[in-house]
Amino acid sequence: SALPTKVVHLFRSPFDNLVARIRFGVKKRRREGQTQDELIQFQSSKEGMQAWCNNFDQKYAQNELDSPLLDQALLRRFQSLPCRAEWFRYVQWHNSALEMTKRKRLPVHILYYEDYTKDYNGTVQQLFEFLELPTVKEPLQFIPGKTYTDFYDHEEALLAARFVRELATPDVWILLRRY
Repeated sequence: SALPTKVVHLFRSPFDNLVARIRFGVKKRRREGQTQDELIQFQSSKEGMQAWCNNFDQKYAQNELDSPLLDQALLRRFQSLPCRAEWFRYVQWHNSALEMTKRKRLPVHILYYEDYTKDYNGTVQQLFEFLELPTVKEPLQFIPGKTYTDFYDHEEALLAARFVRELATPDVWILLRRY
């Protein structure tokens, strides 16, 4: 109920994040009663991701075109980008989160998911120091999530990067451009 006094802002590769969200969406549909036969088209593969994206891109295309809040020229330039709405959500979440921390003048610790795989102990130690928490015991072993670089080809990745660049605030772009 109290306002936060510090913020940990976690970034994950937008490509991995998008595929993970799709996989979560498939699992959610399964829990809600859709059968394996209905979900087979959304298998965990590049083809499954494309089927998911095509489904949602077609479903919401008219809403995107009718929205007075969306830049229509931008949408036309990126019409061939799979999962436009997911990319939009990803960038807008980071834009909004960083904007809120600026407005509230909150200290922010930027954390990249991939840092855990490069220097787990150092990453955890920096996080604890920022949060001013003592190390009570050895942290649990980090088990990295999957990466999904094979779900995109080079052209799709470039198009996604350009779309993200157009939507991101300058502060967010600085933090995302490593991907």
